[in-house]
Amino acid sequence: MGNLQRGWLRTLGIGGIGGALFMVLGLPVPWLLGALFAGIVAMFLGVCWESPWHGRALGQVLVGSTLGFAFTQDVLAQVVAMAGPILLGASLSILSGLVTAVVLRRTLVGDWATAYFAAMPAGLAEMSLLGARHGGNPVIIITCHVLRVVSIVCLVPLGFVLLYGGDWQDLTIVRPNGVSHLGWLPITVAGAVLVALLFQRLRIPNALILGSICFGASVQLLDIPLPAIPEALFAFGQVLLGATLAMEFTRERMSALQTYALPAVSVTALLMSMSLTIALYLSWLFDLDGITSVIAMSPAGSVEMAVTAVSLGAEFQLVIAFHLARVFMINGLMGPIFSVVHYWIARRD
Repeated sequence: MGNLQRGWLRTLGIGGIGGALFMVLGLPVPWLLGALFAGIVAMFLGVCWESPWHGRALGQVLVGSTLGFAFTQDVLAQVVAMAGPILLGASLSILSGLVTAVVLRRTLVGDWATAYFAAMPAGLAEMSLLGARHGGNPVIIITCHVLRVVSIVCLVPLGFVLLYGGDWQDLTIVRPNGVSHLGWLPITVAGAVLVALLFQRLRIPNALILGSICFGASVQLLDIPLPAIPEALFAFGQVLLGATLAMEFTRERMSALQTYALPAVSVTALLMSMSLTIALYLSWLFDLDGITSVIAMSPAGSVEMAVTAVSLGAEFQLVIAFHLARVFMINGLMGPIFSVVHYWIARRD
């Protein structure tokens, strides 16, 4: 058996067992969190395996297209009407990252490039590459981002368990009569993959998740006679996301976490506390649902937070809009902000 088959079997085996266990225990976001926890335990026990070929990408497309089918005209109008709060939330999220970077540079790290790219609530791969390009320490940057994302993905849903108990929701998608025949499902999946790849080719941020959401939403809004992604494939996509996220805990990164635990924990704690404060402020200012606001402002992956919002019964379409707005604003403003602050620091020093 080749490495490709072994990668898929171990990913689905370990992730599937974890997801099934969380489902039996009645825990939130079972397939995503169960696969994540099981994968982390396996990595701790020394069970190493290669990520399945494009496994995370496929998970993003399956989950994204499923969520896209839940966008109706009424929901889309609601999201557009919330443009002001969404842009304000994205701006405050960038500000929280900037404050965290300043604190990190002054207290623990020392150099601006490492502190800045470790603290910005954006993608791990992009931040580590840009940080290294500007002279930062990529090991510290990666360690901070891995701990932040995994901590938030785990703590947000489990925190709501402690506060509100377990009343989890399933995603309900209404399609016109006559379009539920699964014989057309390969067309749905292929269409989502093609649009996601097109977005990736155009170098659009978060291309896979955004492209697949746009495909699903377009099919739903235009009443195109294609079936939605079934619940089993939605769960399959979550298992892929959780298991491949767990693979970030390699032995090298675990060693780095021991070495750079203080800056990594500090970044996570600062961003989480400021994001919670911003979420409560936005909830009060715009009369937003509290759970939706907290998940929308959580500085973690957009697809993981959207799945969390579905499970907790929050308005996940708004959560997606908040997260994608943050991603686009960070990608557009990250370079200029870094240069301006770096110039200011150089003049002061």
